[in-house]
Amino acid sequence: MFIARSLTPLLFCLLLLACEDTPPETASPVSQSERERNDADAGPDDEPAEARMDAGEGAAKAAPRDAGSASKGRKQAPNAKPAPADAGPASADAGPASADAGRPDAAQRPDSSVVEQIARAAAAAANGGTSASETPNDVETVVADVYYTLGVDGLPYPNLRPMLLFKDGTASIDTSLLLEQQDLAQHRAAKPNLWTEWKLIDGKIALLKGGQWTRLEFQTKFPPHDQSFSIEDTFKRVSGAGTTGAGGDATLFVEQNLRLTEDKRIVLGSFSAVSVSSTVFANAPADKRGHYEIDGYRLTVRWDDGRTIETSLVYTLEDQTVIFLGGRGFFRLDP
Repeated sequence: MFIARSLTPLLFCLLLLACEDTPPETASPVSQSERERNDADAGPDDEPAEARMDAGEGAAKAAPRDAGSASKGRKQAPNAKPAPADAGPASADAGPASADAGRPDAAQRPDSSVVEQIARAAAAAANGGTSASETPNDVETVVADVYYTLGVDGLPYPNLRPMLLFKDGTASIDTSLLLEQQDLAQHRAAKPNLWTEWKLIDGKIALLKGGQWTRLEFQTKFPPHDQSFSIEDTFKRVSGAGTTGAGGDATLFVEQNLRLTEDKRIVLGSFSAVSVSSTVFANAPADKRGHYEIDGYRLTVRWDDGRTIETSLVYTLEDQTVIFLGGRGFFRLDP
């Protein structure tokens, strides 16, 4: 009883953090850059390092439906590039080298990445500005990977997370790489537990896990979307922590509801509760409402209160069971 009472203040603090009125995956304002911290210390073979743990209800829906489910008449985004035909790393282009005599010296030349950005912007403008942004960091495509996490009862449940597949045969769970160009070699050296490798085995995508090549349970690819793309659907995410599965009496429960509309409105609601013995604390802040824009894998939300945030969005019309915001899955509510 003494232990339960001593845990109550701590769990109440967790409740306040869980129901913070910021977007669920990223509370990162644009001024603090788009980089996300989604399970930033959990590798492809590990559970997330964050205290958030997905409950059984969301996890039970973790298995996406078969490919080819109805698109409900919404606009289909351009498909992502197909996976490479072999398992080996793709050749890395050093960039075009012009032999122009009038070319400035190296010290005066613009950085090649700047030139590429200008070229991409010009191409998008010529296309009416509606083409999906080119994904940075040579991402080939994005898929969903199954992993296990703990539910509100403290027991393990299957869940899904996005896995980025790169053209050189490497793979990462860090979805911030969908938003901004980074030094991938430096990133891999600093956070090797966020990386693994991928290849095709008999035409199926496989990941290197624990030294063994394992085919993905779900082969659906999640493409980038153009700026005209919108979503009309409702999703839910359930997470928390607890000890009831081991005979304890402490539970932290968090539910988040996400509503996206075809006219690009977003509504985010949340509810959380902490229970220790017979003591219950609950919190249900007012829904947040705003306007969203999608460009490639980037979601920009301008809340009605004036704040703006950016995070990654991973979604496909091929299988509408799940949407990932900032790397975390929200599962579609049954119609």
